[in-house]
Amino acid sequence: MTYISFCRVTVISATEEQYLRDPEVLRGWVDLKIRCLRKKKLHPVVINYSNWKNLPDREKIPYLMREIKESVEEDSSEKKTLY
Repeated sequence: MTYISFCRVTVISATEEQYLRDPEVLRGWVDLKIRCLRKKKLHPVVINYSNWKNLPDREKIPYLMREIKESVEEDSSEKKTLY
């Protein structure tokens, strides 16, 4: 028997203005929004818009699926380490 667990995912498209000089580090207010979404039991997925724009069409869906999977697994592993 296979069990499917449903989760609520929020996709955030981050533009260059939402990052610091390093393109992997989000500004404080964006990070705060992400932490607030996690408190509301959502799984935020941040997509760098410039990276997304440069992806070929055939790679966009697999990229999005991989990012969603990482976000859900990251949140579930955080919960396990807290308890």
